Amino acid sequence: MNDRKRELVNVLNKWAHEYYVLDNPTVSDKEYDALYDELKRLEEQDGVVYPDSPTRRVGGEPVKGFARHEHIARLFSLDKSVT
Repeated sequence: MNDRKRELVNVLNKWAHEYYVLDNPTVSDKEYDALYDELKRLEEQDGVVYPDSPTRRVGGEPVKGFARHEHIARLFSLDKSVT
């Protein structure tokens, strides 16, 4: 189980970097979410969450060219965040 979790953490972190920092995603949100949900289930099963797990954070380093924006409607994807 730990080998699979490590693999998922590495892949998801790579994909998050491509999405948030490089602004060049290589997989669909559906593909990312499926692996994220698998990782979350594995973490809940054994209670072990790696320090670099994407389940411990929301998003990544924003691209410097982005301007601040307030959303007018709720972002349901934030339901996966931990408060």
